[in-house]
Amino acid sequence: MIRMTRRETLAGAGLILLAGCGGGGSTSPPISLGQAPAPSPTPTPTATSTPPTPLPAVGSFGTLGATTSQTFATLGSSQRGKGSGWDFILEEGSLTSQPGHTIRFAAPSSLLLMVPAIGEGELVPRDNSGSLVNGERAVAYFNVLGGILTLSRPIVAEQLQKYVMQGYFASAPNANSTETDLILEFAYGIPTPPNVLPTSGAADYQLTFNDNRFTFGADFGARTVTGGIPFFVNGPSQITELRDVTISADGTRFSGRLIPPDGSAEGTLQGLFMGPRGEEFLAQAVLKSGQSIVLFSGTRTP
Repeated sequence: MIRMTRRETLAGAGLILLAGCGGGGSTSPPISLGQAPAPSPTPTPTATSTPPTPLPAVGSFGTLGATTSQTFATLGSSQRGKGSGWDFILEEGSLTSQPGHTIRFAAPSSLLLMVPAIGEGELVPRDNSGSLVNGERAVAYFNVLGGILTLSRPIVAEQLQKYVMQGYFASAPNANSTETDLILEFAYGIPTPPNVLPTSGAADYQLTFNDNRFTFGADFGARTVTGGIPFFVNGPSQITELRDVTISADGTRFSGRLIPPDGSAEGTLQGLFMGPRGEEFLAQAVLKSGQSIVLFSGTRTP
């Protein structure tokens, strides 16, 4: 789940190398008959440290296993403002659901982010910081375009997704500034090819938010998606109803209406099926006439 939040950087760990050394010989005093030799002192074992897991190469983390150059499918939003850390103040009326950014993989190992009016920059690992989830590195930090970009794998039903990544980019107006002037939140991944989804049958997709699970139902024969998502404007305790959500003829995307439970203006939903066989999805909800934009993703259940 992707929300408008500030990210915290984790400190990296250093690698400790241990070396041993040898010594010269010496002459021992003679031992009398019947006298046992004095026992040699047992050396104290030297503690060894486990080296930290190195930051994965961009090609193995942010590219989702891609081996050929390609531009990923993306959804996202951007908003301008000023400040740093928790003091960031959003600029009213600057939130947009179509930021026009792209993220692409240039084989064999370069991942690049393009942000309009700023340019395109290659991701450079910031340090060895990151958090581990399910034995895998789920979050990594990168320097790009004079700002900091966080990349992470979404977790659905306690499993890391395979075909979707999420990103959070905070830019700075110049290289020496500590203040942010643009926040870009986005998700990207490997889309489902056209005409791969079945034309009959159905499947459920699960998404997770604040440890609560929600379900989308995809009817491939009727080409519809039903269910609900958390109501993000005033908290996730209520459900926003999906209405008239249809799957495209080629099976690559879906779109429709959102009906908030508080009687406010209806919103819109657009989504992309992700993975070779539509194993996952990526979607964006726009509520309150564009005042709230939320990205989320889901995984098909067995």
